[in-house]
Amino acid sequence: MYDTCREIIRSQHGGADGRVTICVTLPVYQPAHDPEQVQFADTFRSQAQQYMDLARQNGLMFTQDGHCAGTLKLANDELGLLGPRSFMSHSIELTAEDIAACAATGTHIV
Repeated sequence: MYDTCREIIRSQHGGADGRVTICVTLPVYQPAHDPEQVQFADTFRSQAQQYMDLARQNGLMFTQDGHCAGTLKLANDELGLLGPRSFMSHSIELTAEDIAACAATGTHIV
């Protein structure tokens, strides 16, 4: 999947006279809400670093959809996914810690 993303970025980003803009995305890691995800914790951490590096190296935005109740704090503290070039959509029931993590990192909620 990573190689496919790199190729799409290489071949499509900035296409159509700059009208095509690629964002990098990953599924939301939410083990408190989906305990089966715990077995994939190392994979989530590895992919988070790899895909955030890909976004940074190419000057791309990072996005995720569906954060809730503590997952934004986890995304920041454990995965390093928050920052001024990150935007999260459909984020509901956020905790005070989620909001503080977004404010501290400049992450956007849309």
